[in-house]
Amino acid sequence: MLVSRSDLDRLRDKLFVLEAALEDVERDLGESSKLQDYADAYVHLLEGALPLRGARVEPRALGGDE
Repeated sequence: MLVSRSDLDRLRDKLFVLEAALEDVERDLGESSKLQDYADAYVHLLEGALPLRGARVEPRALGGDE
């Protein structure tokens, strides 16, 4: 399967944001157990994950008119 470089780069960027959010949450919740910290962590993870909703990597045909 072939995909365009730009599609792959966009997906990688979104995955990087989510990975960073996960690392932030792991660190933050490792230092605190307050209810507000868990609520803040949820929001942070949601903000990192939402850009991936509906993300697709569409295959590309070689030399086709499609």
